[in-house]
Amino acid sequence: MNNKTKIASDTRDLNSLLSILCSSTTSQNKVKYIFMVSFLFSSLFSLSYIQNFDNVPYANATTSISSGANTSSLGESLQQSQQDLQKAIENQVQQSFTNTLNTMNQGQANTTITNVEPLSNQNNSIITKILAKSLDNFIQNAGAVLNMTSQLPQVREIPLGHMLNQTLTTLHGIPQDADIEKRMVAQSILSSYKDFQIIIFIMPNGNIYLEEPYARQTNSTVTNLGFRDYFSGVTDLNNIYIGDPSLSVSSGQLQSVIAVPVFSLEGNSTMVGIWAGGLDFKTLNKELQSLNFTSSDGFTRVVYVGHNGQKIADSDVDKSTIQESFANLTSFKNAMKGQSGLTFDTIENEKMVVTYEPVNVFHNTFVVLLIHSFNDTKSN
Repeated sequence: MNNKTKIASDTRDLNSLLSILCSSTTSQNKVKYIFMVSFLFSSLFSLSYIQNFDNVPYANATTSISSGANTSSLGESLQQSQQDLQKAIENQVQQSFTNTLNTMNQGQANTTITNVEPLSNQNNSIITKILAKSLDNFIQNAGAVLNMTSQLPQVREIPLGHMLNQTLTTLHGIPQDADIEKRMVAQSILSSYKDFQIIIFIMPNGNIYLEEPYARQTNSTVTNLGFRDYFSGVTDLNNIYIGDPSLSVSSGQLQSVIAVPVFSLEGNSTMVGIWAGGLDFKTLNKELQSLNFTSSDGFTRVVYVGHNGQKIADSDVDKSTIQESFANLTSFKNAMKGQSGLTFDTIENEKMVVTYEPVNVFHNTFVVLLIHSFNDTKSN
């Protein structure tokens, strides 16, 4: 069985299992239900990306690249990168499954808070950890996509750097019909991995080389992204970095940009640019909103929050499009210190019990907050 057939079969099996879980009476067990659905979401998105990427238009290209004494076709290079990505994601998903099961088995005996029922505390803590792992997988998988494609020769070559000086101020990068191969790689990522809203190539000095979709490039209000935290992060570390949630200068949409250093084909010591992708959070909103966070124990709301306190996803459909900051909450501040646990916080003038869990990924920290009505807790 080839990889594509196996992935298609696995995806059908996961879809079937998801349907069974949602219709089964066992789904009433909230912890197990949320764990399984979160795990399946992570698996399905990873597998569907690998399957879709098989069909990118340049997969059978015959362009040759040289690396020392070895020469291989672009198709072979891409196939090897794709296999490496598949193996990495499969290992990641399996490790996530194992880690989460271990967490559930170990329990959270050390997590206590006055006047809150212990079993509810334990469930909330486990669920928060499950969701934190799901968020981590979402970001890790997106990073793997950028990391893999940054190795392609079309991305690593900068044939039109000289042209940039002529068009930077008018087009905010190179023309639409320039460096077509690099644009094709970006377009393929966007068509295959829907969680990216934009792909950018940035020069080492911060100037925009190109953006896809091209309309985003021409709509940009700046020509240099050197002021962004992800630019500083990737250039300082020479390693992958995810920026804080911020409004895009080309669309006004909230996004976090994952940035990967791109090194010269002549060697891996000279950084020739940055390959970056802007994540939007529609998938995360849909995932949270598909889970049942309403029950007799007052389970009300879950939010994902960026390093700067900005909300990126919300289980509450009515609030998901509203920009909110949670930076002043004690729970958020504790999570940013690397802690996990429960505490009291006042949200919208109401006292809440908040379970919190940090997510450390690509040299930045995100936070999962499970917000539980204190009055409902007391009544239970």
